[in-house]
Amino acid sequence: MGGRGARRVALLLVVCTGLHPGVLPALAQEGDPDPTFSSDGRAYVTWGAEARSTAVEAFGNGKLLVAGALGAGPNVFDEWAVMLLGPTGLPDLLWSGSFVPFDFAADGSDAVGPILDLRRDASERTLLAGSVLVSGQDSDIVPALARLTASGELDPTFSGNGLQVIPVPAGWYLNSIAAAEILPDGRAYFVGTCQSCSPGGGVSAFALRTSANGNPDPSFSFDGWTTFSLVVADLTFGRALRTDTAGKLTVACAGFNNGADWSSVLVRFDAVGQLDVAFGGGDGVGNLLGPLEGLPTDLEIDRGSGQIYLSIGSSFDIANGGIAGFTGNGSVRSDFGVNGLVDLDLEEGATVSAIEIQDDGKVVAAGTINATGTQPAGFFVARLLPSGALDSSYDGNGVNRIELDRTAEAVDRSYAATLSAGRLVAVGSAAHISLEDAFAVVRVESALIFADGFNQGNAARWPGN
Repeated sequence: MGGRGARRVALLLVVCTGLHPGVLPALAQEGDPDPTFSSDGRAYVTWGAEARSTAVEAFGNGKLLVAGALGAGPNVFDEWAVMLLGPTGLPDLLWSGSFVPFDFAADGSDAVGPILDLRRDASERTLLAGSVLVSGQDSDIVPALARLTASGELDPTFSGNGLQVIPVPAGWYLNSIAAAEILPDGRAYFVGTCQSCSPGGGVSAFALRTSANGNPDPSFSFDGWTTFSLVVADLTFGRALRTDTAGKLTVACAGFNNGADWSSVLVRFDAVGQLDVAFGGGDGVGNLLGPLEGLPTDLEIDRGSGQIYLSIGSSFDIANGGIAGFTGNGSVRSDFGVNGLVDLDLEEGATVSAIEIQDDGKVVAAGTINATGTQPAGFFVARLLPSGALDSSYDGNGVNRIELDRTAEAVDRSYAATLSAGRLVAVGSAAHISLEDAFAVVRVESALIFADGFNQGNAARWPGN
């Protein structure tokens, strides 16, 4: 408990020092850091361990749930952690989840992967979806869920201890779990890449749906699991996902042929896990976009127009950033950018990790940029018009670099984003020359005044207000 107590103290000190009582914040334009959030639009939270935030949810009252993983060193994580921030960036001291990280050791886990999604339900319980590592099985990487009570403790009514490690079908090996989405009813989808999991063998994309109790949902593809392989690719990776208003699952897949570049394609499954014959060319598969140097990192569907957008980037390098546009039927939009792609690989390199769609149809993006000169990595935000053109009303040219600089010229990275009353919130990690990486949260200005989803009649983001 001593180590966890030290993390509780660090959390309070770091977040509070960003505020300056009695000093009125200056006005900022759209795309600039929001001065009403932690005085300069930036909040840092240390935990006494290496920390990386990879998921965020916003509520109508301005509060934020930020989640990620903690560990002993870079890319070595053994605990999940969640914090609740108030509208100004201060932690909610009454929510105990902000102070107690947890692991999956009791369920046989040796380490944890990233938290990929989180959602608070109508009872104010928080459900988390991600991956953990369990040795001694066919697949070391397995999907995992956790549920917290309204006050932030692990919920014993969920799988006995608040944790659920989901077994992988016998003989399967999961190369990665890239994305997850938790539905309002507590079910969840996972998407990733697997080997020895499809009739043709090789490397395929997979999708899993779990029921509200955390077990694979037998009403989806008979056992909760389904796989997909591109006929035109040697390797097929599952990279991103999103459900639509009809409950259908759209998956962004990346295909690779030996000696060639990557290409991306959208695949849609119906509510029972079968390829949706109403999508694409009648087979549930859209048109290929490529060749590409980057991979899909996020997927969003415009609830109003049905248009589909992919963010493109790299999980490892700061490069290959872009946004791709598709029609609601999975066809590449020739009128979007250049042949369906807007290139955002700017300065010495940039990657886009997350996208959101504003109520007015504009696409906002968050990622990481290696600025020209000495700054190796900082947060990067951008906004596009529905046509794909950069929005000049957003920081003057549609893009903005936001340096965190706990230590000048450190490598700070953004991994996830959401909208909070129209304002983009990006989360990731902030490095320090002599201390561990911290959770980093950046909120930027927006002229929108309505709660997210208001103009589209979509209340999916409103629970917990």
